[in-house]
Amino acid sequence: MVQPNYTAALYLRLSKDDGFSERESMSIDTQRDMLTRYCKEHGIIVYDIYADDGFTGLNTDRPAFQRMIEDVENRKVNCVITKDQSRLGRNHLESDFYMEVFFPNTISATLQLPIMLILSMRQLWTSHLSAIC
Repeated sequence: MVQPNYTAALYLRLSKDDGFSERESMSIDTQRDMLTRYCKEHGIIVYDIYADDGFTGLNTDRPAFQRMIEDVENRKVNCVITKDQSRLGRNHLESDFYMEVFFPNTISATLQLPIMLILSMRQLWTSHLSAIC
């Protein structure tokens, strides 16, 4: 079986609603390091890193998120990777729409890929554990 080639959008977000301080904003750096390391280890090309530092996840009115959506629609990426679902958004209905409807339909239909990856580090850890257990 041929492994699909993925060109990823790495999405990072830290909300000011979470009560972050300047020091805690380094979480963006932690997310970036974690996701770029994963991509390097798995041969995933990183198209761009989209970081919304200090933006709420309660809506999608975030500049980097909107730029990422535009790149998905313009077929520049065929994979979205984020640390966990809450980084994509805190509004579960809206996040679910993107994960279950928008990303699969936009990318699978336009690029003829069998799946659209939306990976979270929790999912990656779970799959890693199941592979070694």
